[in-house]
Amino acid sequence: QMLDNAGRPSQAADEYLKAARGATGLQRLTLERTAAEQLVHGGRVDEGALALRQVLATMGMWAPRSVLGKVFLLLFYRLLLTVLGLRFRERGPDEVSEEDRVRVDAVRAVAIAMGPVDILLGAASQSRHLFLALRVGDRIQLLKAMSVELIQFAATSYLVSKRERRVRAIVEGLASRAGPVGQRFVDGAVGLVLFMRGHFREAIEALDASYAESGTVAFASLGDAFAVRAKARLYAVRACYFTGRLREEAQRAKVLLRDAEDRGDVYTAVCLRSTVMVDVGLAADDPERAWRHVREAMARWTRTGFSMVHCDAMLSEATIELYAGDGARARQRLERDERALKGSMLLHSRLIRTLTASLRGRCAVASIDADPSSRRARVSEAFHLARELEREPAPSGKALASLLRAAAATAGGERAGATEALREALARSEGAEMWLHSWAARYQLGSLLGGEEGAALVAQGEAAMAAEGVRAPARMAGLLLPGRWAPPAPGTLDGGPPRKP
Repeated sequence: QMLDNAGRPSQAADEYLKAARGATGLQRLTLERTAAEQLVHGGRVDEGALALRQVLATMGMWAPRSVLGKVFLLLFYRLLLTVLGLRFRERGPDEVSEEDRVRVDAVRAVAIAMGPVDILLGAASQSRHLFLALRVGDRIQLLKAMSVELIQFAATSYLVSKRERRVRAIVEGLASRAGPVGQRFVDGAVGLVLFMRGHFREAIEALDASYAESGTVAFASLGDAFAVRAKARLYAVRACYFTGRLREEAQRAKVLLRDAEDRGDVYTAVCLRSTVMVDVGLAADDPERAWRHVREAMARWTRTGFSMVHCDAMLSEATIELYAGDGARARQRLERDERALKGSMLLHSRLIRTLTASLRGRCAVASIDADPSSRRARVSEAFHLARELEREPAPSGKALASLLRAAAATAGGERAGATEALREALARSEGAEMWLHSWAARYQLGSLLGGEEGAALVAQGEAAMAAEGVRAPARMAGLLLPGRWAPPAPGTLDGGPPRKP
């Protein structure tokens, strides 16, 4: 438990397993379940998954392996929750049997530990977890289950439903009766909800509040000490990128990565290397450093399935190629895992769907130079993806839609359309507080307009990016808004070859 609370998952797992060998009954199951969770956080994912399945089997619960089985389990418990509703009788710790507590915790372990590895199994297990928590009624277990439910609402929809409002009210009531312990947990959940919905500045504030030093003891009493705290810190760092706080992102990432590596928290280290450290490398105009981080992350991660980490690596590798100026290779990287991504169900996450569509559209535009004959098809593809993004209700999605529409317009030789879309992208990015994207829009708008006004806009965008440590503002602007933005010479298309009659 000391190793667990100190955030050393791999070492803690080994000690829990040693203890389990000398235990019997429910105590043994609890130790094996806790060890399995630690194994996953320690990067021993396949070993942890097997251990979790064995715990469930011992308790007589089915853990499906096939896609059909996972879908069945998900639909079955969602149907039960719809029919039976969210009714429960709240109980204190002393009113719940040890067997019921162990059963709920075992299912939660599968939902939390395996969710990032197998999203479908994680979603099915979360539905089962919520159902069991409602039946048992333990206050803290209910708080945990319903907090995760809030995050899942935000992951799949920007709009707040009537059911979500009811769950939020229940969560806040449970937290008020659980004291500081419950409030810390809710702060973390609210922070993730804000992140999923693109409210990145507010997400940083909520996540920072959840893992403040005074909250460490509270988290420890929940039995999720460093796992919950590390996730809050990880998402706070990621939110810094979208708000344009790149120097802060780099500093936070450096501290968190050093801490995770020292503790043997492979999951947090892998997540950082496959996302945030790529941002840091590109801001430093060092794509090779970004590549090293991704390669090291994937060398330490399971090859089984197509998890969130695999998705992050796919997006990051394509982003590095795009930054390096090879749009064709960036596009090919996305195409390589397109089928696996669709089969993983990750695109049910609104944020993942939005970021993927934006990157696909930018790669389509950037790949034109490698095959000029594909211009019409690539421009059409980018416009199609921009329309998909426009349907997203989140301000962040609409900002990305305008940016992509501007890139598609300039690639298609529609200078007036590109100018209008860039002005709209600038306003929308600022409205969504996505400052890096707004600086890129300002830079490319200036490049497109030329003259004194254009030079001033370029200088403003360049200065803002440089102030946040971006060493090559032109390349960063080209990453977010690819294409040729210099005013076209007479008789040319997009600054390229002369138009054919």
